[in-house]
Amino acid sequence: MRLRILAAQGCLLLAAACGSSAGASPGAPLGAAFALPRLVLLGAQTSRSMVAEAVWFATTTTGAGATGSVTRTGTITVSGDAAGYSPTPSEKLVVRGLPVEHEFEAVEVVGNPQAASAQQWLALPHRLAYTHRVAGTGEVRIDEQFDGTQFVATVRGQARLAGVDYAVDLTVRGVTRGGGDLDGSEARTGFDVTGTLRGQGCEIAVEEQHVVDFASAVSLRLLHSQRGWASQIRSSIGNTLKVDGVEWKFVGVKVETGAKEKGGQRSDDVVACSGALTRAGVEVGKLELANGLVRVVGPDLAPLPLDLGR
Repeated sequence: MRLRILAAQGCLLLAAACGSSAGASPGAPLGAAFALPRLVLLGAQTSRSMVAEAVWFATTTTGAGATGSVTRTGTITVSGDAAGYSPTPSEKLVVRGLPVEHEFEAVEVVGNPQAASAQQWLALPHRLAYTHRVAGTGEVRIDEQFDGTQFVATVRGQARLAGVDYAVDLTVRGVTRGGGDLDGSEARTGFDVTGTLRGQGCEIAVEEQHVVDFASAVSLRLLHSQRGWASQIRSSIGNTLKVDGVEWKFVGVKVETGAKEKGGQRSDDVVACSGALTRAGVEVGKLELANGLVRVVGPDLAPLPLDLGR
């Protein structure tokens, strides 16, 4: 069995920074308030895929699935497309051979034991909870429940992001609908994100809504150059940043992004954005799209780029 672990350079390593700022606009903290929640969610998505693949591989390798059991501990060592399993340690599941070592502890899994793969298991009703630890980077507890249509997930813990230690406390609630067959699939997922991120003098109150449309064409009747997928994400962002005793808020912010892959060629683009930035309740700038990048412009602000975290 080939182990398909998504191996980013540690899914808790995300690009943003807070900290005390000089001048009228805290550029790095505003970039964090704008992009960091979605980067954390991207890390959590990578993490859940990784732990599901790891538990699936360990369970299959040990034969525990034949008796209805799940293997939650041991060590998986990845080497290229191959992987091996050993039963130690007995208190956690360790994944080695990636750019960084990952530890998964207190893993709780409830789902369909007849699923044909880890990804199919995640697509069916389930409960998945675990602590994900990367030495020197962070430790978070991820807990998600999915009933086949509705889902709720929490991400809580500590994570070092671009050298800044953050306390993470986010909740995601949403609904997904769609279907597919051997030729492809279509799905629409809508979800809200709320909670807080705190680190080095910053506090970010998160209030976001997202709608994701996804479609794929994977039929073997199509040429390789014709196969692919496309997604569209429409986001509403109302996050608030408190730093140096000042409150900054994104008001009425709408961002649309698109991504597609066809014939092995992928592209990602921000296609539209609008909304405003306020300081202490007073509007100081508008969001605009310039050369594919989101920035804030205002009469008293130099153009301030915001990293969308794509």
